[in-house]
Amino acid sequence: MSGRNISLNSLAPGVPAALPGFQYPAPRHPAYLRQERTTDIEALMPLARAHLQRRYGRSALGDIRENDHLLIITFPHQNDLVFEALKRALLERGVARVDRINTVDLGMDTVVYSAADGWREITDRLPPMIESGVEFNVASAALKRFLDDRPGYTGEIWRTIDLKLVAAFGRAAAVRITSPEGTNIGWDVTPEQAALWPKGAYISGHILGSTIQGIRFGHPVETFLKEAKILMPTLNGVIGGTSNHTGYYPHIEVHVERGMITKIVGGGKYG
Repeated sequence: MSGRNISLNSLAPGVPAALPGFQYPAPRHPAYLRQERTTDIEALMPLARAHLQRRYGRSALGDIRENDHLLIITFPHQNDLVFEALKRALLERGVARVDRINTVDLGMDTVVYSAADGWREITDRLPPMIESGVEFNVASAALKRFLDDRPGYTGEIWRTIDLKLVAAFGRAAAVRITSPEGTNIGWDVTPEQAALWPKGAYISGHILGSTIQGIRFGHPVETFLKEAKILMPTLNGVIGGTSNHTGYYPHIEVHVERGMITKIVGGGKYG
């Protein structure tokens, strides 16, 4: 293959027609993949500055403070221009130093996935959980080894908040989740589940607020199955929303009774 870039527009121009005998559209990739990629860092700076306003949650960079010394870890294929824009925005905010390494620098192997192998994201992680009874986070262990000899990086406030949240799970008797988009769902938590939950709930920046998820990640499969049979019949309510990891969609509601989906309402022409 040559190094020449191929335009996605040339591969999938326009919206394909429905497949013969079917009413729904033919398979196609998201439209944003056909957008031209900028090579101008100034065009990215407004997005980078806005990104820093998010302190917590998915894709946030934490509670950034003046004079912080930051270490950012990316995969080897991270877009260099995007990183440089974020670094410039961080320095504008008063951060004293921003270093970057990738997972290969930590001693981790490079793992290549394609859309056709998307299922491997889950199955590659299952054997350690099933065979050893607990999921082993290779990335966390590699980072710890790296930082043992490199003191000086700041930013532990985020970790402190995460750990306080996880500790609160141990006192739970029930959970109720609501949102302006229509979610109103909950479940009961037994004393035994409250004790098990915190042991598997901690993932930095991505705390597992689901009791059964925390039990799934932190304990043998036998424990997970036993507690799931107790918890799931208490799970009732509605999950409502208009967005997910990849974009927005017409409002949809999923109704759950005793841990089972009973009805799906909305979602536009795909609902």
